[in-house]
Order: sequence, then structure tokens, then C-alpha cells
Amino acid sequence: MATDQVLNITTLITRPHIAIDDKSYAILSVEELSVVDNQRFALWGTELQQLLADKSKADDLERMIDDLARKVLVGVPDHVFDKLTGTHKFEVVEAFTMLLLRRKAMVAGAIAKSMGLATGEASSPDSSVSSEGTPAGGSSKPQ
Repeated sequence: MATDQVLNITTLITRPHIAIDDKSYAILSVEELSVVDNQRFALWGTELQQLLADKSKADDLERMIDDLARKVLVGVPDHVFDKLTGTHKFEVVEAFTMLLLRRKAMVAGAIAKSMGLATGEASSPDSSVSSEGTPAGGSSKPQ
């Protein structure tokens, strides 16, 4: 039995390719983003959330999702891109955004670890109170 599947979203997990109509296309890798592109995607994400919240801006939302999907999908010909529904394009943008957020979390974790924050070795720069001598219960009040 032939499948009518246009977009196979599970292929996004194996990156950096996506299958559309059973043909493989490259998808922008998070690692390929420049610092400027990272900032742009962050701003676009904020704008996208605002558009999602405002139902009166459905046309703007559709246009933005279309633009973002076009930027993320690499080398997809117009006739193939035109087959994708708004939902398909949104899924591509959402999957890319999750990969981007995962990468940012990994970078933040690596920075925290290098600063000793992940293991509690370093204290907050704003903290002037020492916790030395504080019992395990958290109170410094004599028993």
C-alpha cells in the first residue's frame, strides 16, 4: 500500500537530513549558526510566541513560520516546499527550535561546570554570606 506521507518528522532526530516525499534533504544544523544567527533565532522565537498568543495575527504567524521553515530547510526545491502544509512547516521550526534550545542548555551546562557552579564549588558573586558552619538543616540558630 502506498503512503501519502509528505513529511517524515522523525528524520529530524537523526539530523542533518529530513525526508520529504521519501527524498532526503539537508536541514540547517544548529552548529552551523553564527553568533548573529543565534541571536536572530532567539528574537524570532520571541516574536513567534507573541504571534501564537494573538489569534488576530494568523496571517503574520503563517508568514513567519513559512520564512523560518525556508531558512531551516536547505536545498528544498520550491515545488517540494510548496507541498508542505503549515503544520509540516511548524513541526520543522519547532523541532529545529528544540535542537537549538538543547544546544544552548548544553553550552550553559558546560559553562556552569567550568565555573564550578554545577558542583557547588563556587559561590554566587552576589552572595556575601558564608554558609560555613551552618548545620545540614539550613539554620544557623543554636540548638
